[in-house]
Parts: sequence; structure tokens; C-alpha cells
Amino acid sequence: MHMNNIAQAIFREYDIRGEYPSQLNEQTAQLIGLALGSEIIQAGQQQCYVAWDGRLSSPSLRDALVSGICSTGCNVNLIGACPTAVAFWTIKHNGQSCAMITGSHNPKQDNGIKIAVAGTPRSGEDIQVLLSRIKLNLFKSGQGHINDASHLVDDYQQRLTQALTLKRPLKVVLDAGNGIGGPMASDALKKMGAQVIEIACKVDGNFPLHHPDPAKLKNLKWLQDSVKHHQADLGIALDGDADRLGVVDHTGQAILPDRLSLLFIEDILKSQGEQTILFDVKCTELLSTFTKQWGGHPKMIATGHTSMKRAIKETGAAFATELSGHILFNDEDGVGVDDGIYAGLRLCHLVSQTPESLHTRLSAFPNPSATEEIQIPVNEDDKFSIMNILQSNCFADQDVTRIDGLRVRFDTGWVLVRASNTTPCLTVRFEANQAKALGPLIELTIAQLHNHVPQLNLTELQALAQEPSCAH
Repeated sequence: MHMNNIAQAIFREYDIRGEYPSQLNEQTAQLIGLALGSEIIQAGQQQCYVAWDGRLSSPSLRDALVSGICSTGCNVNLIGACPTAVAFWTIKHNGQSCAMITGSHNPKQDNGIKIAVAGTPRSGEDIQVLLSRIKLNLFKSGQGHINDASHLVDDYQQRLTQALTLKRPLKVVLDAGNGIGGPMASDALKKMGAQVIEIACKVDGNFPLHHPDPAKLKNLKWLQDSVKHHQADLGIALDGDADRLGVVDHTGQAILPDRLSLLFIEDILKSQGEQTILFDVKCTELLSTFTKQWGGHPKMIATGHTSMKRAIKETGAAFATELSGHILFNDEDGVGVDDGIYAGLRLCHLVSQTPESLHTRLSAFPNPSATEEIQIPVNEDDKFSIMNILQSNCFADQDVTRIDGLRVRFDTGWVLVRASNTTPCLTVRFEANQAKALGPLIELTIAQLHNHVPQLNLTELQALAQEPSCAH
């Protein structure tokens, strides 16, 4: 396959991802395998652990990827079809490399590969290095062997419930979205002693019920209805590779992962003392406020699961969370990788410790008015240039954090404007301490954006400014 035929756009910030077979196919996967195997050999290692999700194209992409890796003299250890967490947990402990074939929460025709080399997840320039190797045909040569490493799935399954029990019985609805995590999550919840009501827990790459993305409210409808119908204590939703969590309380209300994380942070800081807590730029300001109040050290990080994994490694933080639902426990009991299944089990453990419901416990915290992420469509090639202009010129006199885009703090709340790393758009999010402050924050942001980049399509923001009541 000639390099000109490769869709370079699939080499993204956090991973490799694209539509199958037009962008990511068996020929491309083999070339990626050659590049990855070469990088592993270059790093002085000889092992790559390979796992895959339940998508229809995953087995054939796996075969092609493995063939490429082996052609470099690197050995392949096949873990099997399993959640992403199993692969990254494995290499976190042995310092080796892995490739996880998954389309995560993307549409069903997409697929992708998440990669780590020598114990470190790859992102940004490190993913571009693979593309450079392919362009230059810079591959090692040799004959690697294929080994069975399926025991790791059982090892991880046992590790999941190792320290977690229920203090009181819980009825839990589990919606796995027909992703790869259904069987493992259901088994683990039952092992903990929960009564489990299953929705879409059979692995099916057609995703017949709904799209496996719990970050989108429309995908939680079945879970919300079932929780209310069965009078369950809570509902748990997973994405396609089970590394992200969605949660519904007993009233059927969806709880955003940043707000949910207040309970986890409180539990960790009160039981384990002074710890560093990480959260991405999209998260509520409450995380910083309460982390300090409970004696911890809050640290804001860039969005993205690879950014989270890297920051955990650098800071030794006990906990990290993202608005998208990636939640990582790195404390004494945690598994040390972002895993929606483990986060769900940990939540059940926590809820069972007191007689109060999840809803009651969360209602003890302030409830600022926050919007969902609003997308401003832009040309893929222009989005980072636009952000450069905005970062240099917008909100000049304000308290601005530039870790990932612009997060601007006001006395009344904050606004985030950043370039999406996965789609051709800017994303904007607002949080106001009181509902009446939301409208003015949105108006101010519209004025700033229009002033500095007049061609931006701000229709959705303008509509929101007219109706700030649509925020939750």
C-alpha cells in the first residue's frame, strides 16, 4: 500500500481513529503495526500486548496489526476481546507496550487504536512519529512470536472487586450499550452482591439499542426509564470500550461525571489525607473549591485520556476525572487506569456505606448553573489558528488559564473555549454560581468571539443567550 493512500487525518491527538474501511482498514493497520513494532524495538523492548473491543471490524484489524508488529521482530501477547482498561492496567504494571483496537464511543462504522510504548500512553507528537515511520518506510525487520495472554482478563476481573463490598444491598441497572464491558461489569457487580438489571449487556458491534456514548444525554433514556421502573438505587452506563462512565440516580436524573466526582474526592481525602486531585479544564469549579476545603491539592489538566494518564504518572495524584466520564482511581484501592467499570463499582461501594441515597448525598453540594458543551463548527485546518488568535486577544484583563484553550474565571462563574481534538469545532462551556449570571456570561463571550474572529458561526450560542434557562 502506498503512503499516498493513507488517511493521515486518522492520526489524532489521543489515538488513531477513523471510518472503516475508507480511512482505517487492514492495509493501514498492518502499516501501523510495522511502525509500532519498530518503535517498541527502538525503545529496547520486544513485547506488545494486543486487545480489542466488540466492533465488527476489530478482529480483522487485529490480525493485520499483529502481522505488522510481528514482522519487526516484536512479540505479540494476545489478551483478547476486553475493555481498554485491561490492556493499560497490564502495561502500567509491567512497563511494556500495548495496542487496544477500539472505536470507543465513535459511530459504529468507525474504529481506532489506542497505543502505549514502554509503559507510557502515546499522544500528540508520539502518535505522529508512527505516521512519520510509515511515510519514510522506516521499519525494523524480524520475526516475532504470538503468545496467549488471555489469563490477564481473568486477573483483571479478580482485581476489580478485590477491595470492594456492599454494606447494604443495592439494586443497580447496568446499560453497557452493547459494548465490550457488559459481561465483565455485570459479573463484577453481582460478585459485589448487587442485584443487577441488565440493558444491552450482550456484546454487539451493531449497537442495536443506542449509540454507546453515555456522555450524550439522549443515550441515557433507556437507563433513566429502567431505573425508575425497577425502583433501582442507581443506574450505570458504559461506553463502547468501557473506559467511561455515565450515572443516573434513583430519581432518573443523570449526574455529570464532574459533579459525581465530588463524592469520590471527599471519600479519598477524608480517608487517605493530603492528596493531589486532577480534573480536566471542562470540570466544575466545585472540584477545586472542595478539594482545598478537604485538605487536598487540586490541579487542572488538559482534556484527553492520554493527558490524564500522563499527569497521573507525573504527579502521583490519587484521583483524576474528566467531564467526558473518564475517571481514574490511583489511590490505595484503585486500579490506576481509567475504567468505567471500576468507577461504577467504586460508586456502588460508596453509596452502600450510608443509608442516604446517591441523590440525597449529592444534593448536599451547591448546584451551579452549567451548560453542556456547545460546539462552534469550524474548518478542521483552521481550528488551532483560530484558538491562537483567541488566546492572544480574548479576555485580556481577566483571570485566564491557558492549559487547554481558554478558561476564564469571573466572580460570577467561568467560561471555557477550546479546540476539540476529535472533531472540526471549537467547544464552549459555561458555569455560573447563580442561574441569573449565566446569560451575561454567554453575552460577554459572544461579544469577545465576534470581535476577534467575526466569521465564527455563533448561532447556537446566540440561541442559548436568549434562553439561559435551558442550562441545567
